[in-house]
Amino acid sequence: MDSLGDRHNVYVMAIGITNVVFLVLYIDDLLIFSKNVKDIVKKKFYGEFDMKDLGEVLYCLGMQITWNREENTIKICLKKYIEYIFTRFGMENFKLVSMPLDSNTKFTKDETPMDL
Repeated sequence: MDSLGDRHNVYVMAIGITNVVFLVLYIDDLLIFSKNVKDIVKKKFYGEFDMKDLGEVLYCLGMQITWNREENTIKICLKKYIEYIFTRFGMENFKLVSMPLDSNTKFTKDETPMDL
């Protein structure tokens, strides 16, 4: 199993040609993403560690996770987390406003204020 680049909390393992497993670790949580071989991976971990299966993940680190098996997609939504942050800092009643700046505007490093 190899870590994904310099991220030592995301691991990828290929089992055969078409089966790929993603393991995501965060402190004491383990998320397993796999289309076909999740049970094989779980059994291997159960043999090595004291673990409890909490079922399919719905929320993790403030993110809502939805898996659409028919479309073979995973959707991650931060709406609840953003609402939490707004409430925490007393901003839940703030209103959206349009910005007078064109959204396609690009800045260079030279245009950055020196005190940032």
